[in-house]
Amino acid sequence: MPPKSNFTARLITFVLLAQWLLMLAFAGPRTAHFRFGDDFVLLFSAAGHFLSGHSPYLERWFIPLPSALMAPLALHWMHYAGAATAFKVINGTVMTAAMLWLCRELELTCANAVLVMVITLTYGPFYSAVGEGNLDALMMGLLVATCARNRLIAAAALGISIGTKFYSLLLLPVWAVQRRWREILVAGGVLAIILLPFAPYLGDAFHSITRRTGTFCIIGNQSPAVLFFDWFGIGRKWAWLGCYVALWGGTLLLQMLRNASNEREEQRRWTALRYAPWMASAPILVFYYTSVILLPFCALMVATNQRRPLRRAEWLVVVGFILTGLYPWVFHLELAYPFDLLVQASAPLGVTLVLAGSGMTALPSRTRLG
Repeated sequence: MPPKSNFTARLITFVLLAQWLLMLAFAGPRTAHFRFGDDFVLLFSAAGHFLSGHSPYLERWFIPLPSALMAPLALHWMHYAGAATAFKVINGTVMTAAMLWLCRELELTCANAVLVMVITLTYGPFYSAVGEGNLDALMMGLLVATCARNRLIAAAALGISIGTKFYSLLLLPVWAVQRRWREILVAGGVLAIILLPFAPYLGDAFHSITRRTGTFCIIGNQSPAVLFFDWFGIGRKWAWLGCYVALWGGTLLLQMLRNASNEREEQRRWTALRYAPWMASAPILVFYYTSVILLPFCALMVATNQRRPLRRAEWLVVVGFILTGLYPWVFHLELAYPFDLLVQASAPLGVTLVLAGSGMTALPSRTRLG
C-alpha cells in the first residue's frame, strides 16, 4: 500500500476510476469516445483557407491565431478522416507525455506517479480534449513546458501558448510581479514571430474575437459565471457578471500578492501550474475540455501532499477537481429531472470550488481558512 502521504492521490484516483467504470457499465461504450465537434472542423477549415492565401477567420467562431499549427494536417496529401485521427493521437500523446515529464520533475514517489497517471487517463476532460478537436490539449503541454528548467524554453512555450489561446496571457503580469523581464521579452518575441504571417488578417481576427466574446451560452458552459447567472437571472446582468468578476479577480489578486511577498525562487518554476485555475475559468465561455489544464495543477497538489497534509481550502480544490471530471462522462446521458440539473451544474460548481479554494490558500497564514 502507498504510504499515508499518498492519501490525496489515492482518493482522487478512486473517485475518478469509479466514475469511469460506472460510465462504461451503465452508459455504454458510445460515450467512451468523444466525437469531433465543431472545433476541429473549424480549425481544419481555417488552416485550409490559410494555405490557400485567404483569411483563416471566415468561419462563425474565433479561430486561434496560429492556424498554421493545423496546416500540416490540412495539406492535400491527408484526407479529413486521416487528419482527425492524427490529431487525436497528437492530443493524447502531448498530454500523456506532459504528465509523465511532470511526475518526474515534481519528484513524485513511484506510487504517486502511477496514481497521477491513472487520474490523467480517467479524467473526463482528457478524452474530451482528445475527441473534440480543441487546442486545450496542446495548451496543457505548453503550460507544462513553461516549467522547464531552461528559462528560454519556458519563455518560448509561453509565447506559443499565448498565440494558441489567449488565457495564458494571464502569466505575463504574474511574471512581471516576479520580475522575469528577460523571459517576458523572449515570450513577446516568439509571439510576434508567430503572428507575423497573420498580419494581413488581424482585422478579421479581432472582429471574430469580438463576435465570440459577445455571446453567452449556458449549454455545456462550465464557467463560474453560469452559477451566478442561474442565481440572479438573465435580466440582472451586472449582478451575475459582477459576482463572477469579483470572485475571479479577487482570488487572483490574493494569489499575486502572496507571490510578490513571500515566494521563493525555486517555487517560481511552477507558476503556470499554480495559476491554472484562473486560466481555466477566465473566459466567459469555458467548455469541459478546458479543464484538462487542471491536471498539472492536480499533480502539483499531489506533490504537496507528499510533504504535508492538505489544508481544508485545498480539500475544496480536490472536491472541485473531481466535479469537473464528472460532467463529461454523463453529458450525453438522458437523466430524469432533477438529476439532469445536478449534472449540468456539476462542472460550473467544480470550477468555482477550484477557483475559490485556490484563492483561500493564498490568504495570510494567520487568517488562512484551512
